[in-house]
Amino acid sequence: MRKRIIAFTSMAMLLSSVVFSDSIWAKDSQQLFLNINGDTISDQEPLIIGQTTFVPIRTVASLPNTKVSWESQSKTVVVTNTVTKEVVKLIVGQKTAYKGDKKLTVSAPVRLIKGTTYVPFRFVGEALDAKVLWDQKTRTISIYNTSVDASLTKKLESKDLSVARNAVLSLPRISSQKHLTTTDEGHSTTYYFPYGEVKQFFISDQGVVQYIEVKDNIATTIWEGVVSSKQDNKSDIIPNIVHSVSKEWGKRPAFKGKISYFTDKWMEEAVSYGLIDENGQSSELGNIAKSNSKEDIIKGIPGEVRKD
Repeated sequence: MRKRIIAFTSMAMLLSSVVFSDSIWAKDSQQLFLNINGDTISDQEPLIIGQTTFVPIRTVASLPNTKVSWESQSKTVVVTNTVTKEVVKLIVGQKTAYKGDKKLTVSAPVRLIKGTTYVPFRFVGEALDAKVLWDQKTRTISIYNTSVDASLTKKLESKDLSVARNAVLSLPRISSQKHLTTTDEGHSTTYYFPYGEVKQFFISDQGVVQYIEVKDNIATTIWEGVVSSKQDNKSDIIPNIVHSVSKEWGKRPAFKGKISYFTDKWMEEAVSYGLIDENGQSSELGNIAKSNSKEDIIKGIPGEVRKD
């Protein structure tokens, strides 16, 4: 971390010496928010210039598996994907960029504003093997890296459900809205997977339940709710998982069926797991001690076969 901070400081000093006139630009009056691989970043302000949204180049450097360097003589920012080994070069003040030997056209010039280099955020998605999302309601730009280690990719596609599910839980998690919170301290976290599924699941933690779907090596929160007490004569809003909610956002999933559950009892350093049938009957299949906090949470359910 110390080396990265020093590197960024050196690059910022070099960038500040670049003379680039950007006399005509207009900053959007409304605040924009930035989310990088599931984490909200407060010290890297996006800008809207004309009709183009820009993000600081250090935003790109914050992506996992991404290295940023600076060539002072040519005023070029060099971005390397350390997984794919692809190299992208962006030249301050020019619409021309390079991905390897391929010449690319950037929608708007890379700009130096008050010592910070800004790049068009759509370019990040098109040229740097990252995905970019815009949420109008929350005015949030989400940027995330879809390049994962080859060994993790292999695990994600494994027919062994425990291997694939544990891999899924290690993926970056993206949310277009702020995470809901409660005063419930909680002493465990439970993961619910529809029977036989890998790429859709629920997480219940500290009084909040999230529904997550996986696509392009990213786990995206689709719905989130604050759990409340079951209301008399009313059905569960999500059968056998969520009785009722006091607040929620996103698209509530319409789910019915058998569930495989896994509870990380982190206060007790143990994991319990089992099945919940369509009628809500729970059958615990195991309750085992954890040797350390990094141990896999998901265990094998006898007879369960991967569907997706």
